[in-house]
Amino acid sequence: MEVEITNGQNIIQLLFDEFASCLVIETALTVNWPDCAGSVGEYYALSSYSSDKRKDLTDSLNQVLIDGDEKTVFNSVKEFLNLFSNGNYNVNLGTMKLDACNFMCEGQVKYSENVAINRRFSGAFYPYPYDKVNVFFTTPNSTINNERVEYYKRLIQNGLKPKVITYKLYNPVNADFTACYIIDGHHKTKAYIELGFDIPTIKIVKTELVKRHTQAILNASAPILKDFEFEHFLIENDKNLENVNFIEDSFLTSKLDGILSKRSRLGIGIIKLFLKLDKSKDEKNLNWLIERLKILSKNDTIGNGLILRFFGFSESLNFDCWTYDEINNRNDFNNWINKTLPNNGYNA
Repeated sequence: MEVEITNGQNIIQLLFDEFASCLVIETALTVNWPDCAGSVGEYYALSSYSSDKRKDLTDSLNQVLIDGDEKTVFNSVKEFLNLFSNGNYNVNLGTMKLDACNFMCEGQVKYSENVAINRRFSGAFYPYPYDKVNVFFTTPNSTINNERVEYYKRLIQNGLKPKVITYKLYNPVNADFTACYIIDGHHKTKAYIELGFDIPTIKIVKTELVKRHTQAILNASAPILKDFEFEHFLIENDKNLENVNFIEDSFLTSKLDGILSKRSRLGIGIIKLFLKLDKSKDEKNLNWLIERLKILSKNDTIGNGLILRFFGFSESLNFDCWTYDEINNRNDFNNWINKTLPNNGYNA
């Protein structure tokens, strides 16, 4: 079933910028982003917040999803879609096959005592084999009621097929999907998994040309990420940071300042942002950039591992590419500014 929503309430949103995706219902519930450290690993974080709004929104669907006929189910879901953002949606009744899905939920990663607590990501996985669908639980374990799971197990064993609702976004430009998020049916999903049965599913897919959602993703996801997770999330987003309006966003600017003051490596996305602002004729943009460079000039790791990227000729590779300078003192820093950001006039 194809559905076009033209007056959506934006209560349920899936934000995506081809780097990360973030499910929002009232507040960010789950965020997923890549490792970017030479592996195919990915990270995810789940909010400890249990959305009462979601329960209110889906309660009216519950009985229909248990025993409603296909027409009734589709009509109810079509009405439910008015809570989403505007756009084109495809709704299908299908099956999540257990052997074709990676189910991601809270507490799956077990770290050894050798890994510092402040370096333990909330969730991590390798999306392998690649033909499996990554399905994210979007509610914490503490909200799963075992009696409710047992209730659904009895219904299933008695022949009923209560349905789960999932949601993902599709970008047709490069045929890229987000991960798949469970909107409703966590207890049902647990019941099916424990019984070893494939899961009847209402699959909602929104087709959308990816917009510049990076700023919204960063702001929405910050409360559910540990500080070092957020820094990783921001540093590694190479393609999108130059489109974020940091100048008018004091919260994101403060987060960026923390990175500039203490991290030994800045992502290419941060340098691209600086390059864009360095070419600006707007005094406000240039002043903002100069303030960031002042903070960077006092970075804790100068002389102790700080590297700064620039796009230029690599003698070792014999062509232009992203390369870096090691910054050991103020002269190194000023030389890097003069060749990378020559227009703003700042020197330490």
